[in-house]
Amino acid sequence: GMALKNLQYIRKHFEDIYDDQYDFHSYCMRKFSIQVYLQMTRYMESLHGQEFYVEAAKAMLSIYNLLSDQKTIQEEEKKEAGAPKKLTAAQKKKLKKEQARKEQEEEDKRKAIEARREALNPNLAKSKKREKDDDPYGDKLIQADPLEEGKKVANPLISLSLKDSNLYQLMVRLYLREDKFLLCLRFLKKMAALDCDSADFHLALVYFGKQFNEKKAGLSAATGKAEIAYKILEKQVQENFPQISDLQKLNEEFFKKNAHSISHIQSYIAASMALGSKTKDEMANLVSG
Repeated sequence: GMALKNLQYIRKHFEDIYDDQYDFHSYCMRKFSIQVYLQMTRYMESLHGQEFYVEAAKAMLSIYNLLSDQKTIQEEEKKEAGAPKKLTAAQKKKLKKEQARKEQEEEDKRKAIEARREALNPNLAKSKKREKDDDPYGDKLIQADPLEEGKKVANPLISLSLKDSNLYQLMVRLYLREDKFLLCLRFLKKMAALDCDSADFHLALVYFGKQFNEKKAGLSAATGKAEIAYKILEKQVQENFPQISDLQKLNEEFFKKNAHSISHIQSYIAASMALGSKTKDEMANLVSG
């Protein structure tokens, strides 16, 4: 929560810069030459491609992907558990006390943080205009929809040509949650152009291939515009990444080829877990060995 809160400050900083540009359009036209104005517009087009935003975006997307995975697991567990059991009066009273205790602990922590901040900066205590932070630990940020929040981070990066395979791998994972295969295919092409042997490219390709193969039957039954989109997608996949037809073979060949690299082994383990081809004990033996 705290990490996400601090990362949000970086995103907000870049958003403010982007929004403030509109105040300068008429000003630049009146006070500067066309060349200076064009330089400003080109700079704003690549604003989110700066290293500070990209690094913050990767960290935030990692968190949002993790939160999305946890959300999916919790939903599956609720389905397996079935309808919730009715609580007795004593159980309800106990639960209410437990919730009140947790709320009090959070309030005490918040007050402790405020006290430390005021001790480090006495001007904060004197200022009457300062805003009260009602979410010092970033709990509200964690409770927000991770997919929607992740898209806010990733959307400004879609149109940019960046040389960062790790970023594109995280974006593939994010947009696959909405079955945006054409967009993810676009990211995969960029990654392949950068380094088709990278650990991030392999992992992204496995994620894409697994979901595409699972949804293929439903996609092929589409009609109208959706049918045209599927035919384009299938053709592009067959032309560019025919190897996803056998992901198990692809993953094992990748491991044999890159068994000397730690990052590639990590990618192989993550891909194996996604495919369900290895048990936890086998993964543990591989790591310890």
